[in-house]
Amino acid sequence: MNDATTPAPTKPRRRARAGDGSAYQTADGRWRAAVMLPDPATGRPVRRYLSGKTERELLAKLRAARADADAGRSTGRTPTLATWTRRWLLLTRSTVRTSTVDGYRANLERHVLPKLGDVELAKLRPSDVEALTTQLLASGLAASTVVLVRTTLVICLNAAVRDGVLDRNPASSARAPRVPRTEKRALSPAELRQLLAVAAADDEVGPAVELLATTGLRRGELLGLTWGDVSASSLTVRRAYVRTAAQAVGLAEPKSSRSARTILLPARAAAALARRRELAGDPLPSDPVFPGRFGADPMHPDGFGNAFRRLADRAQLHDVTAHTLRHTVASQLLAAGVPVRDVAEALGHSPAVLLRTYAHAQPGSRERVAAALDGVLDG
Repeated sequence: MNDATTPAPTKPRRRARAGDGSAYQTADGRWRAAVMLPDPATGRPVRRYLSGKTERELLAKLRAARADADAGRSTGRTPTLATWTRRWLLLTRSTVRTSTVDGYRANLERHVLPKLGDVELAKLRPSDVEALTTQLLASGLAASTVVLVRTTLVICLNAAVRDGVLDRNPASSARAPRVPRTEKRALSPAELRQLLAVAAADDEVGPAVELLATTGLRRGELLGLTWGDVSASSLTVRRAYVRTAAQAVGLAEPKSSRSARTILLPARAAAALARRRELAGDPLPSDPVFPGRFGADPMHPDGFGNAFRRLADRAQLHDVTAHTLRHTVASQLLAAGVPVRDVAEALGHSPAVLLRTYAHAQPGSRERVAAALDGVLDG
């Protein structure tokens, strides 16, 4: 028996309008619609649900969603940061070095996704990114590493803006952490002579140290050299032997387009390579100049680093690394008055970054500026 006091259920009021999706009024008086719109991550059509307090409000939302879709702007739900990151890393492999992609993955998976991976891209705010970098700094992560993490996120989300998944990049708007400026270590001329004296008597890594100290090669570029890259008067950087984020090592393209370069050898560098060739016997053009234990592959970066430290310790230089020699070459050349562009070309570096990093290595620059202005004004 039915209860006469119980009202009959209200059926949803439906109204179909051409091009407006399937719009209807629910039992509580609100209006809803189902409409097919392109998925922001894949471009394939998917069903979206919109609602409004009135039919007019709902239809306005439908028209706005379609206008956004037609203009290539994001519509409806967007993928989570974790979902977008996986897709972006996969596509990025075709445009940058594998080691670079591995670095991106490490920065995102270790530091970003554990805290922000479940957030929809459209709901990600600059303040979320700033909160993340603040937490990373508080955890003890170096400020330079936190800046690199934020930069990786900026690059990742720039691709989402380009694809129309996002209208703006929240990571770009987030304020970057302040990195304390530190002076880079460079050897004095006396320290450099001290190191080279020990290197000249060392057959294990001595020639490699002499080459680093006279050319400014990066460690990976040094270890990636084959005898086919070397002549009596020059060497050509074509590849680097580097470690990836997965801790594997392998040959990779040079770090940037500037890094692929030919270097004319100073006399000390040419002599070091001649000594290394004599130790190698009769190497093939494809053989590494500085081989590892078994000869077929280059010396492992860790093995080279350990051997370098032992040599530096014998020279009583306990705070020196292979990269210190690159800083030393840059500083010495600039101090000698070699133009910034020439130094940058020799090191495979950006002139702007080189000048910003090594401005201290150009003594008398203020005096030269003042004298030049006096000459203009007095002339």
